[in-house]
Amino acid sequence: MLIKSEYKPRMLPKEEQVKKPMTSNGRISFVLMAMAVLFACLIARGLYLQTVTYNFLKEQGDNRIVRTQALPATRGTVSDRNGAVLALSAPTESLFAVPKDMKEMPSAAQLERLSELVDVPVDVLRNKLEQKGKSFIWIKRQLDPKVAEEVKALGLENFVFEKELKRHYPMGNLFAHVIGFTDIDGKGQEGLELSLEDSLYGEDGAEVVLRDRQGNIVDSLDSPRNKAPQNGKDIILSLDQRIQTLAYEELNKAVEYHQAKAGTVVVWMPARGKSSPWPIRPPTIPTDPAGQTANSGATVP
Repeated sequence: MLIKSEYKPRMLPKEEQVKKPMTSNGRISFVLMAMAVLFACLIARGLYLQTVTYNFLKEQGDNRIVRTQALPATRGTVSDRNGAVLALSAPTESLFAVPKDMKEMPSAAQLERLSELVDVPVDVLRNKLEQKGKSFIWIKRQLDPKVAEEVKALGLENFVFEKELKRHYPMGNLFAHVIGFTDIDGKGQEGLELSLEDSLYGEDGAEVVLRDRQGNIVDSLDSPRNKAPQNGKDIILSLDQRIQTLAYEELNKAVEYHQAKAGTVVVWMPARGKSSPWPIRPPTIPTDPAGQTANSGATVP
């Protein structure tokens, strides 16, 4: 027997129907599209840098080179017991070239003028600059300040000035046999300059700098490699410059009067139980410290 059912399912109105959320496939498509756009932007930026601005960026990179330069420690002074300075170091500049980066040689007129200023033959300068494989070659050490300014005025590319220190002896030959001398690098070679080397020399520092294509310093950079120099210790001697001068003058008179080849004076000071100056003639201080080596005649106390 069949029973007819009158049941019908109830349908919700459209406004009450729950909207289906975006499927996971839709979210993935959106993310992929965003990544594709970002990747396309990166490629476009890379192409722009490699083509449109390549030459500009290369030039800027070539013009800015980071280097670590030495900061020389100032060598200690040597004074007599009254404070008269017998030896001291003063700032100077030395000139070097970078043949490796030279696109062309200086003109004949520039080389001729440079030769006159630094007292180096033109042929020697040309031979130095033709060594294209070298990135550093000295042209002249410890230039006179006025000469350095004239060289700078020549506007030579890839010629760089380096700060250094030059040793001076204000009393000339008066204390030469006691003080001794240093070489061009400021290292003691004879006399007190040698025997007190560890105290006088100090310790060099370092500074990270930005140089341009010509080697000139553009800026100083903050770096853990930066280190301040530790200057050498000052030395005070028991010698008296006034007595030494008097003794030296009298020695010169005696040598000339007796037509002697050499002479020595010792001044004894009984109250102190010691001798003071002991001048020697002829003097032993070198005119060219760069070419001097040890054992040239100065006395090491």
